[in-house]
Amino acid sequence: MRFIQRVAVAAVMAGLAATTAANGAEPSPLIEEAATADLNRKIADNNVALDAGEKAKQEAYERQVKQQQTLYQQQKADYARQVEEQKVAYQRQLEEQKAAHQRELEQYEQQVKSDAINQAPSPAP
Repeated sequence: MRFIQRVAVAAVMAGLAATTAANGAEPSPLIEEAATADLNRKIADNNVALDAGEKAKQEAYERQVKQQQTLYQQQKADYARQVEEQKVAYQRQLEEQKAAHQRELEQYEQQVKSDAINQAPSPAP
């Protein structure tokens, strides 16, 4: 719709300019105002287009930052999960080592008791 309006205004201005030039008269202030208004509209449209381009760039940048933040949060969560898994595995290994050490200690105590019984003097008959 806006394009049609511009074409119509341009056609009217061209017609007036041609008529004015054919008559040898100076362009009227109305023609100059219409030309200025059309030029201002074109400038405003260009500014809108530039603003839209800048807005699109800003939105793309913000999307990229958000994606990077999401990726960072995922990596951070993965790392925290890995650390927790490693802690659990370490605790399990530690408990297994304690249990094995306790079994060895009990076996050693049993051996000492058995040796003490075997070395005790026999009761006299």
